[in-house]
Amino acid sequence: MTRIGQYTRDKNKAIPEWEAWKKKPDDKSFEALYSKVEPVVKSAMRSFGGDDPKLRTRAKILTAQAFQSYDPAKGAALNTHVYNHLQRLQRFRAERSS
Repeated sequence: MTRIGQYTRDKNKAIPEWEAWKKKPDDKSFEALYSKVEPVVKSAMRSFGGDDPKLRTRAKILTAQAFQSYDPAKGAALNTHVYNHLQRLQRFRAERSS
């Protein structure tokens, strides 16, 4: 029988790739972490960027910013944090279309 408190504590744990990147933020660890959240980035690109390939670089920049601002102690999963951070693509998409 699992305790609810135990589930909540485990849920707040960061993924190992993020922890490795946080300890040593180099290109290799970034790419490993980015490949882990890439499905979330693609989903956000479709939702917020209209799947515009020209926004792919901007999405990667925003994802890197999300990695830096992520705090597992606040309770959100990394995927959720990245997806919410990528909502800014809507603004860039609007600027490009005007």
